[in-house]
Amino acid sequence: MESGDLAEVSRRIRCLQRKLRRRRVKEDAQQGFLSPKMASSALMVYVFSGHDLDMAAQFLAFKLRLADDRMEDMRCMFEQVYTQEPTPQIVDLMNDRCLMTRSLRVMTAACTFILQRRLYTWLCQQNCKHGVAPSRLQMVRRALALVPLECPLEVQASVAASLRSSARQQRKWLRRFRQVWGARLGVLKNISSLSPQDMQEKAFAYFRWVNGALAQSAKAPLIINMDEASVAFHLSGLVGTVLKTGPFTSLRPGDSVKLSARRGALTYIASICDDPTVNDLLPQILLGNPHQFVLRTIRAVQSELPANIFLWREESSWNNARIMQKYIDLLCSRLGGILEERTVFLVVDMAACHIQPSVHSHALEQGVRMILIPAGMTAVLQPLDVYVFSQFRSKMQELWLDCKGAAEDGEVTLALWLKVVSNAIQLIIAGKNWRRAFQRVGLMSGQSLLSAKILEALGWSSCPAVPEILPAVGQAVLAEELKNLKDQKKSLREAMKKNKMDRQSAKRRESRLVKVHCATPACVMPFYVEAGRQAALHSRFEALGRSEGES
Repeated sequence: MESGDLAEVSRRIRCLQRKLRRRRVKEDAQQGFLSPKMASSALMVYVFSGHDLDMAAQFLAFKLRLADDRMEDMRCMFEQVYTQEPTPQIVDLMNDRCLMTRSLRVMTAACTFILQRRLYTWLCQQNCKHGVAPSRLQMVRRALALVPLECPLEVQASVAASLRSSARQQRKWLRRFRQVWGARLGVLKNISSLSPQDMQEKAFAYFRWVNGALAQSAKAPLIINMDEASVAFHLSGLVGTVLKTGPFTSLRPGDSVKLSARRGALTYIASICDDPTVNDLLPQILLGNPHQFVLRTIRAVQSELPANIFLWREESSWNNARIMQKYIDLLCSRLGGILEERTVFLVVDMAACHIQPSVHSHALEQGVRMILIPAGMTAVLQPLDVYVFSQFRSKMQELWLDCKGAAEDGEVTLALWLKVVSNAIQLIIAGKNWRRAFQRVGLMSGQSLLSAKILEALGWSSCPAVPEILPAVGQAVLAEELKNLKDQKKSLREAMKKNKMDRQSAKRRESRLVKVHCATPACVMPFYVEAGRQAALHSRFEALGRSEGES
């Protein structure tokens, strides 16, 4: 047998021995028996944690690999261990004499568990309550603050040695912590601030509205989803291959780009529908301001773009109610005779420019019925957000890198950039069949084809039966009511702002000296007085002026 095979066999034997020991310890624990070593370690955890019974029970559950529902059994088991332990041995753990009778390694392991358990609890709060993924520096600082102070100083120094060492040792310590406690290096996902119950209620009401609107349609429905997306001129922070630099090379890799290009972006108004034969007719609009869209370049490039892509040069690159009405007019002109053959439903989110009464009435005049996605639910219920924009941005990055790599001096001009965006739109937005996306978000087929991911996000195992009738009047906010609510909100905000300004003005008057000009028939006299005396002085000089006038 070769040495490599012998080492592998030895490793397997040691692994089986560890598994056997763990199984025996677990079987003994189920019968109410603990090994002397584990019982001693549990006592150390209890004393060094400030007599925390839950910490000792968590230590036993951790060592025995038991679920949290066994915590009460672990508490009872530890209470038996504590009552059976001689009192002098427990007292020894409360002072430095335990260093002479106990192993430093065992005490360090007990304190390390306390520290890591406290750090795990803090990490749960940061991740789940505060929405923070702590950095290495934050983790190390918090860990040093959580070192148990009830243990001997020598044990404290041993526990904190790696945390007070170099950055490399800190990373090694944190890597072991992540392996033991089920953590990882990563980025927190953006989740909805709505409660599961609120999400379910909103989704059910939205599906009921969709089903009722589609059921009332006498003609074949055409469902169009429109949404805005910000598209940057310069795509920074893309990960790729970069040459290393050294002291003996003249290479200095870098991306030379103007600040205006790094910060510049415009609005892309995207549209998709459930019918692939109509999808390429829908308008795809790039909305920019006069600083972004140079008129000479726009006129030269527009003729080279496909017929479904439009460049709008407005005062601002943000969408508003007027631009929404302009979009609806363009949409109807692009659809042409389809408006006579089918009922058009425009699905949009609850952005302020989408819910203006003027936009809603204008859409009805043009024969377009609007369906609003509930606030906070677009990441789950809007086809563009769920399926389309991620693919569009990925293709945009790919084409932009190719264009920048082939351009002279690596400069992507506005004309080249518009062609890149146009190609990405044609390949992804207008060039694909998105019918499946509408089905997977519940806009078609009566929610029978909802994706498993959306069901999980809503907390449903399967979609409940949704009636095909519109909600009652009391279950919806009408346009007039919505306008009244917005007016009330605006007036309330103005009143709060005025009250705040009045309070600040009064505070300034009370805290500084005020220059008062007191006019009399004889002269004008300036006085510097405190604000509290201002009214009294005014009355005195007014009386003086009256008396001089009478005389």
